[in-house]
Amino acid sequence: MPERAPQQFSESMPVLTMHGPDGSGKTTIGERVGKLLNDHHGDTLVIGSSGFLEWLDQTTYERFIGTSDNLEAGTRSNATPEEKTRLYEDIPICLFGVAAEHAASRGPVVIHSDPYIKRLIWARLAMADDEFAEYANKFDGYVTSRIGDIYASHVALLEVTADESYDRIEERGKVSEYDPDNADENLRLVDAVDYISEFAFGETPAYSRLFDVRQLRVENPHVELESRSVQIEVVASKITGFVCSSETAS
Repeated sequence: MPERAPQQFSESMPVLTMHGPDGSGKTTIGERVGKLLNDHHGDTLVIGSSGFLEWLDQTTYERFIGTSDNLEAGTRSNATPEEKTRLYEDIPICLFGVAAEHAASRGPVVIHSDPYIKRLIWARLAMADDEFAEYANKFDGYVTSRIGDIYASHVALLEVTADESYDRIEERGKVSEYDPDNADENLRLVDAVDYISEFAFGETPAYSRLFDVRQLRVENPHVELESRSVQIEVVASKITGFVCSSETAS
């Protein structure tokens, strides 16, 4: 399939992405931030790679990728690991393409499940250092070939301990086949998340799309059930204030 020229969008509204291990609260807090931003701006899009079939149809896929072959192959019940990987490499292109279009013409975007970062995390879990570096360069180059350096304007890095994240996973139950089955698997996943935090959002981000992303690190510690709604509101309000204040400052 021939390479497609990168699409470019003039982003005028903030695009916030969430980063943290499974069980850190990305989806719950991201959805609440979306509602708060909607009160401030209106027409806020909340989107993620989790449940991607809710927003990623054949037409959207073909618009950014050129063909929906990988979508059809990767979502079959008997899809191979290679077919799923090709799909998961395409989802970031489609999601950030949709996000950039929305931010350019309609309103803010909140990405509660970041497929670009998620692909890097799962590659890190499966690969040694040199193999990962080679894969990450190839993957980022592929994304760039389709949508240029499009990414988020803001990132909220949710910080929890490995024990806290696993306790939350056990409490909620597995929501994906990729959720860790035990505490050791979760620890490996948290280590990969920490590695990608430095790789993508450290002092020297790995790729140009990550250079100017504004960052907020915010703790989301364990609290008892009766205090959880208050905790969610506190963290979501902090993130919303970060997005709105930095937007005003720029």
